[in-house]
Amino acid sequence: MKKLVRKTASSFQSRLIYICLLLFFTIENSSAKAQCPPNIDFENGDFAGWRCWIGSVASVNGKNLITWAPAGPVAPVFLRHTMLNSFPGDGLDPYGFFPRNCPNGSGHSVQLGNEGTQSQAEGLSYTFTIPPGADEYNLIYHYAVVLQDPSHTPDEQPRMMISVRNLTDGGIELPCPLNPFVPSGGLPGFDTSKILPASGIVLFKNWAAASIELNGLAGKTIEIFFTTADCTRTGHFGYAYIDVNSECSSSFTGAVFCADDAFINVTAPHGYKEYKWWNAADPTTILGVTQTINFTPPPPPGTVLKVLVTPYAGYGCSDTLTAVLLDTLTINAQAGPDEVSCNGAQVQIGNNPKPGYVYSWSPTTGLSDPNIANPIALPTINTEYILTVSNAGGGCPSEDTVNVVVDNIDNSIQLIGPPTFCSDGVTTAILEVLSADSIQWYRNGVAILGANQTQYNVPQSGLYYATLFKNTGCILSTVIRAINIFDSPVAGFTTNSLDQCFNNNQVAFTNSSTVATGTLQYSWDFGDGFTSTARDVSHNYGTPGIYQVKLVVTTNNGCKDSSSTTVNIFESPVAGFTANTASQCFSNNQFSFTNTSSISAGSLQYTWDFGDGSFATATDVTHNYTAPGVYTVRLIALSDKNCSNEITTVITVHPNPEADFNLNSAAAQCFKNNSFNFKNTTTITGGNLHYTWDMGNGDTFASSDVTYSYPLPGTYTVKLMATSGNSCVDSSEFNVTVFPVPVAGFTVSNATQCLNINQFTFNNISTVYSGGLQYKWSLGDGNTATTANANHSYTQPGSYTVKLLSTATNGGCTDSTTFIVRVLENPVADFTINSICIEIPVEINNKTINAAAVPLDYLWDFGNGHTATGVNPVYSYPAPGNYTVKLTVNISQCPSIIFTKEMPVIITAPLPGITYPPFEAKFYFPEQLQARPIGNTVLWTPATALNNPASYSPIFKGINTQLYEIRLTTDLGCVTVDTLLVKTVKRIEVHVPTAFTPNNDGKNDRLRPLLFGIEKVNYFRIYNRWGNMVFQMQSDQPGWDGKINGILQGTQVFVWMIEVVDIDGQIHREKGTTTLLR
Repeated sequence: MKKLVRKTASSFQSRLIYICLLLFFTIENSSAKAQCPPNIDFENGDFAGWRCWIGSVASVNGKNLITWAPAGPVAPVFLRHTMLNSFPGDGLDPYGFFPRNCPNGSGHSVQLGNEGTQSQAEGLSYTFTIPPGADEYNLIYHYAVVLQDPSHTPDEQPRMMISVRNLTDGGIELPCPLNPFVPSGGLPGFDTSKILPASGIVLFKNWAAASIELNGLAGKTIEIFFTTADCTRTGHFGYAYIDVNSECSSSFTGAVFCADDAFINVTAPHGYKEYKWWNAADPTTILGVTQTINFTPPPPPGTVLKVLVTPYAGYGCSDTLTAVLLDTLTINAQAGPDEVSCNGAQVQIGNNPKPGYVYSWSPTTGLSDPNIANPIALPTINTEYILTVSNAGGGCPSEDTVNVVVDNIDNSIQLIGPPTFCSDGVTTAILEVLSADSIQWYRNGVAILGANQTQYNVPQSGLYYATLFKNTGCILSTVIRAINIFDSPVAGFTTNSLDQCFNNNQVAFTNSSTVATGTLQYSWDFGDGFTSTARDVSHNYGTPGIYQVKLVVTTNNGCKDSSSTTVNIFESPVAGFTANTASQCFSNNQFSFTNTSSISAGSLQYTWDFGDGSFATATDVTHNYTAPGVYTVRLIALSDKNCSNEITTVITVHPNPEADFNLNSAAAQCFKNNSFNFKNTTTITGGNLHYTWDMGNGDTFASSDVTYSYPLPGTYTVKLMATSGNSCVDSSEFNVTVFPVPVAGFTVSNATQCLNINQFTFNNISTVYSGGLQYKWSLGDGNTATTANANHSYTQPGSYTVKLLSTATNGGCTDSTTFIVRVLENPVADFTINSICIEIPVEINNKTINAAAVPLDYLWDFGNGHTATGVNPVYSYPAPGNYTVKLTVNISQCPSIIFTKEMPVIITAPLPGITYPPFEAKFYFPEQLQARPIGNTVLWTPATALNNPASYSPIFKGINTQLYEIRLTTDLGCVTVDTLLVKTVKRIEVHVPTAFTPNNDGKNDRLRPLLFGIEKVNYFRIYNRWGNMVFQMQSDQPGWDGKINGILQGTQVFVWMIEVVDIDGQIHREKGTTTLLR
């Protein structure tokens, strides 16, 4: 249909000019526009290309922290990511009363967040790559903000944030980012709402524009991210409105006017703090400092204006924008081509919107939005729509028309037959549609050649539909119908044998079924109640009979086929027989076998196999085996149907043993320690053996080998009987002789005797079981004898082993015995004794040598008429003098033989004790006491007030009178006790020498105080002539050695100061001077 165009009378006026003022970034004065990424302007009416985020906000360590949950983007969330429309419109914001949809001619904007609370956060981001070669690129976005101000700390307040990052170069923020919008008393560009919430106030910012300069970033990936967040305490909200320009250039809509207009107003973008206008041809003349300036009359076309926009602190960078007055005859309305609406389908009319243009459609019937460039049309009748386009600031409009034709097609489709069936050659499927001007059938999206009728007979599986055409241009396709035609299988199988005997029958069925496409499942019926689903099977029948076997195969699409055959299972005989015995010994063995085989019908033949290479065919048989062993006897029964059965049994022919043994010792032995070792050498070809030994004297054993000692002499017949585990027996015999053995013995009259008078008598008491004896004596000192009894005297002390050897005349068996006699060695008297003081036990050490280790008798003579008999007697001399001590020793058994030793000893007496003259000592002053130089040790008692009670000259320092006992001890132990009374005199005095000589001569080397009656020194200090303290101590020792910092001082005068506490607790302070002499 020819497109209709309506033009107004004014559109034909010659040389009609209207001029539009546009604002551009200062980077270029060109009016060329860069193409923006798809749907960055939301003009699709959805969030395609955008990423939505949700999360929560919290204050962490004084910082506002947003956490996205989940960590990645989500689908748009109801009431948190809200798409807005210019038609029919979404009204005004309830707090700021500004349009919710951006008033820049855009068809769609977005609300991010809502009036809800609970510390929610929302995000909206778009990532795009600037096309290669696009070195001049600008992004213009618009925003409005609504924030509740609860007067929390800044990190807890609601907020709105905008960030633009260069992801290619590490995510760096682009220059001049907007600071976060956080409520505060001086938030620039914000107004206070007259609508008050439950708590706090609401601040709002009307729609404002901002631009992002992306020049020189061709090929870079950019991310723009809008974020809103409630307060962190969960009780206050924050949300924002967002829109982005459809073209990525620096232009803003200013004023639009026609050639005959009397004036124009040129308006810069809203939301900046300061404005400064000038003519590009005359930059020194400022035309205005407000957002809007007036020109009366309008300036000539082609005029270029510059405006410097300065944002509020923290909300972007200052920028210089360009406004060019251009001839705008190129503004032409474009309503688009005529459209056809089939069966109520929506159609889109118009063209892409352009920034700064205002669109209006008439009539509005059936339009989604009559105020956008490309609305959706859904009229119910044929309709002509008129589009009027003008600049947003007014000016001269342009019109164009488009026709929308409404038509209907019945696109129903019918299926005659099933949608799914097997290719059995009978079933069919036919698709049918109503008639149309033309028809085309499709399979799997491909047109079917020649398929142009209302019916189509489906030959194969596929997705089928038809497209119907009407001459009005209405085209409509049917729904897709899926037709599935499946291949049918061909069942078949073979067997290993159709006729089998019952015993061990195993019929193997090999599946030969096939199908062109798909997979198969199998169902076997063996005719005896058993089934299987395996592909190939093997089956054993439980009873003889005739069976019908059937295989049914089914494809994965349910198509089936079957095949059958007949199987014969013949009866098998039951073989059986019994034996007179299962085992016999080899000697004279004879086995009888009785046949018990049977079959219900037909005849049987038999074959016997005796396991030793012999066979027979009689019904019952007997057999003897020519060698021991285990034999398997088998009977095979064969029916007239050639079915056989066999049975076996095991027959054992036990071997007989061959008894024998060896004697691994002499056949004739002496009775003492006689031991006969009988080694069994019995053999048998198989099986175990049991043994019985008869020793010839009534003793028997059952072990394999026997070691035996006879209890009496004599000659004995030994017999071994060997019995196998199967009671097969054999025996063997042998004679042995046991000769009598004498029992040697003798007695001694006295086994221990002294050296000088010993005489030993040995009396023989040897015996023998039978026969006579011969003797030999060994006396231990090299002497021997062969008499029955013996006498002997020894010339040296010691122990002697006497041995008697007795030999029997019958068999020569011997026995011996020994006895130890002892000749005692004489003792050697010896001792030591030490001189000592009277009335102290003398130290006697008995060192007598008792080599015989026998009891001795001792007699001590102390040289003063006193004696003792102990080993180490205890004795104290009552008087001093020189004495001779004598020791006499003898063996107790031999009192007549004695041995002696004598030793001198000196006995001393202690000196008498004396009383020393009383000694006078000053209170608490060290005084030296002196004892007599007697002995070699001293002890003062008590030790009170003494520095060393074990010294001959101790130091006394005390305040109480004390009587001392002085014990003086000599090296012989004599003790002299003296006494000394020390009397104390009270005297409180502090004395410090007036000079000292630290020259290490042992005299006056140190300066120290001399104290009388002083109990404690609080301090003793020494100062030089400049008043510097050079030494201090809290005692009277050790004193100052005349050194300062380790350096001995020269001759000079020093001041000393001392503070002490006397024995009465009184404090005394003294000071004076002392001269150090060198």
